[in-house]
Amino acid sequence: MNWNKIRRSLGRGYAWLWGHIEPIKSVLLTFLILFSIFLTWQLWSYTPNLQKLDEGEPIVSSINGEKRMLKDVIQPSKVILHHNGNHYGTLSLTLPDNVKGIYERLQSDAFLVPDNNENEVEASPEWFEIIYPTPIPMPVLQDIFIFSGKNPFSADLGTVKKIVIYKKDNDWLVRFEKSNEGYYDFQITETSSFANVVEDYLNYRVELESFHMDGNDFYLPKKQILVKEYRYQIDKFDIDDYLKFLLPGDTVKIDSLENRVTYSDGKSIVHYYKRQDRFDYKSRSSKSNPDDLMSQPTIIKAVDFVNNHKGWTDDFHLYEYTNIESKYERKRNVVDLQFQLSLEGIPVLGHPISSIELEYTNDELYRYKRSLVDLAYEVGTHEVELKSGEQVMQSLEQLQETNVKDIMFGYSIESPEDGITNASITLEPKWFYKVGSTWLKVEDIKEPLKNKGR
Repeated sequence: MNWNKIRRSLGRGYAWLWGHIEPIKSVLLTFLILFSIFLTWQLWSYTPNLQKLDEGEPIVSSINGEKRMLKDVIQPSKVILHHNGNHYGTLSLTLPDNVKGIYERLQSDAFLVPDNNENEVEASPEWFEIIYPTPIPMPVLQDIFIFSGKNPFSADLGTVKKIVIYKKDNDWLVRFEKSNEGYYDFQITETSSFANVVEDYLNYRVELESFHMDGNDFYLPKKQILVKEYRYQIDKFDIDDYLKFLLPGDTVKIDSLENRVTYSDGKSIVHYYKRQDRFDYKSRSSKSNPDDLMSQPTIIKAVDFVNNHKGWTDDFHLYEYTNIESKYERKRNVVDLQFQLSLEGIPVLGHPISSIELEYTNDELYRYKRSLVDLAYEVGTHEVELKSGEQVMQSLEQLQETNVKDIMFGYSIESPEDGITNASITLEPKWFYKVGSTWLKVEDIKEPLKNKGR
């Protein structure tokens, strides 16, 4: 009896369900669509809590450096457009992907010696200055640019600090200005690649003002400028990975102090500074015979050396090159090279982790210093305001008996120089000036005591 009732109830329920199957399917389908939209929104709006990483210590990772070509590390620090009596520059040497920079265009075109080598640049209504941060030897430039036919400075061992690009009639010409005196003019064979170069730069321009100080001309922004400040997650590399290449023999730990560990293979020595995450390699052998000097330029040798010893872990550009004839018998010739970490073409200055330094004695590597810190990825950015050129010059005028060689804005790493303990660092844009081979912050200039109140 009870069983029959159950069967009749189930039958009625099944009949009702079957009679309403279409509305039920519509309700379920609507629910699934809404749930799918919700999950998609959660996925796209999800942001990881990167602040937790900042509170920890940097990750020790394996070295994954890249090989660089010579033209990648020999880059200008400034590109200035002179247009109808006005001066313009860009905040970054890295332009949008759809705009080819003038330096890139130069590297892709061939140069010819013009028929007339006596031209006045200032007579052109528009011309560019491409300025290197340090003089570049002419033999190195021959490996960066393409010369078609005769190259008049092929045997010149001088250096070039500036390249001028100007227009004469319908032709674009390139002038390599030597660091001391003289220049070499060339004609660009494919002028079509320069058809819109002025318009492209004017679209991303910052108007500049000319200032004169210590016998040098400086072009600085007329107004205050907005520049990006970055925060980067960092990695640290293991010193053992470099020891395998720098000390190929049987490596012995000579001493271990609180901050410094010293390694040697009997021929060379490596000081590893733990708090600074930086090492200093020195070779104990050097050539003393001038006849042993190789013909390959030292800059090319240095780039090859870094390429073959774990490579370049970030973007680095050559910012200092000095060639000194030493009076010491075993140090006939000394060449110092310094490559600066760069972010979108802007150098990181004034911190030990921001440079790679090499010293060559008699054409042989004597010293190699670099950081074990790497910029892993960006975790935040915002814009900050920098002073105008006039405000910068007002600060520099407070200096006494100082020969200012260069002025530019770069990134400052706001962390202690004796070690980075956090997993991220802040790169703050600052104004810098150069004295000798040292970059100093403009904001650190103190007012003279006579200008201060009691």
